[in-house]
Amino acid sequence: MSALTKLFVVLLVVCSLLLSGAVAVFVNRVEDWRKANEVTKQTNVELSAQRDQWRVEAAAEKSRRTDSENRLESAQRALADTKDSLIREKADRDKEVEALRKQQLVAEQRVKEAGEQVSAALKRADAADARVDDLIKDKTQLITAVGKHVADIADLVRQVEILKRDSRSNEELVAQLQMQLRAAQEIITNNRLTIDASAPPIDLKLNGTVSAVKADGGQFYATITLGANDRVREGMSFMVMSRETTPKYLATFIVDKVDTQESFGHLEGPRPQDVKADCAVVFDSGISRAKTRG
Repeated sequence: MSALTKLFVVLLVVCSLLLSGAVAVFVNRVEDWRKANEVTKQTNVELSAQRDQWRVEAAAEKSRRTDSENRLESAQRALADTKDSLIREKADRDKEVEALRKQQLVAEQRVKEAGEQVSAALKRADAADARVDDLIKDKTQLITAVGKHVADIADLVRQVEILKRDSRSNEELVAQLQMQLRAAQEIITNNRLTIDASAPPIDLKLNGTVSAVKADGGQFYATITLGANDRVREGMSFMVMSRETTPKYLATFIVDKVDTQESFGHLEGPRPQDVKADCAVVFDSGISRAKTRG
């Protein structure tokens, strides 16, 4: 056997051994591949199921996302509407605030004016208090003065009583003189005597009352309880006095017409409208305006 043949035999043996090992390895690996294939198939089934589940979940997630987007859009629209409403409301509130500020300014001005008025009123009140104090002082002085004059008034009252008694005596004297005058008038009439009208009048004082008053066209007229029997003549003037504790001069009564026991005439003077029935009338020859007729 040649060396080359031996070499080929050795190479054949080596190749056989290598091939046997390779076949054994291949067989072992094919079994592993089968198992791996089965595992892969199982994995593919599981992955397919997982994929389907993920698709369902993706669809659900897509639906939820769509709903979320829709809700988000609705929320955005609502937010926009709310924003617009808030903007309008803010504008309205700003207008109200501006109006309130103006009202506040007006109120503050009024309060200021009221404060000034109160200050002025307080000053007037202080002045009034001072005036009241002065009046109280004046009143005290007046009371003191009145107290000093009480005794004088009492003396005047006593003097008035004396004058009243003298007046009653004078009235009796006047009655006697009237009787004498009537007797003299009868003598003059019966004997047809004439009297000199230029002769000075007899000193005469008469007291009577107003019995009636009337007004006509702004002129006041009155009737008194003194007449021809009391020597009243046309043109004589009487002072009309009020019926008060301290009589006041009201008007002058001018005789226009004379009857036996009363006389009618018109009123002149400051207060003829205040003349009432029962007011006193007084005649004094010293102030008479009698017109002597022949």
